[in-house]
Amino acid sequence: MAPAAGPVSPPTSSVAPSDGFQFLCQGKLVSAEVDRALYGQPSSGGFGLRFRVRNKTARRVGLDRRAFWGVLYPLQWGFSASRTLDEIRGRRPILEALSESASAELRQAHRDGKLTFIDPFGFADYYRASNGACIPRTPEVGFLHLTIYGRVSATDGEIVDDILPASDATLADLGWWLILEAPLRWKAPPAEGWVVR
Repeated sequence: MAPAAGPVSPPTSSVAPSDGFQFLCQGKLVSAEVDRALYGQPSSGGFGLRFRVRNKTARRVGLDRRAFWGVLYPLQWGFSASRTLDEIRGRRPILEALSESASAELRQAHRDGKLTFIDPFGFADYYRASNGACIPRTPEVGFLHLTIYGRVSATDGEIVDDILPASDATLADLGWWLILEAPLRWKAPPAEGWVVR
């Protein structure tokens, strides 16, 4: 599935999210947002999220979506009666910054056209299914707390953006989370299925 084509005019702010989206993180080249809705069928319990990566520059940027764990994704979730963020405890993989050789490979992948390219001041969307347990119910009241994990790797062929959480930071500190109030808002997934499998 081709990425959604974004506007070619500069955004009003490098960190201003699209309508219905929540800002997550940014680097020198790109910023990332997540749609404040669940994708899937409530009856099935399975869900995914829609992520948007926005090019902040006047240059064409390549986004690396080639690796299953090399993107942002929903990590953990839980229900709460409170809007206050609860720390959802659980294991998470330790991510290491790209090495010099990995950064060089990413630049080469840009030159070889192997990345998802984002036009100047445009954006690309992708959908990622939860890798964990399904949501067993959709309460009429309360809040769904979702933590988001992963990384955003992108390059313009020279500069490399590698945005990932610090190893000693909690997801709450980073703001890589969603709190969705019930009843939950569900959207249909793309007809072609999830871009990242």
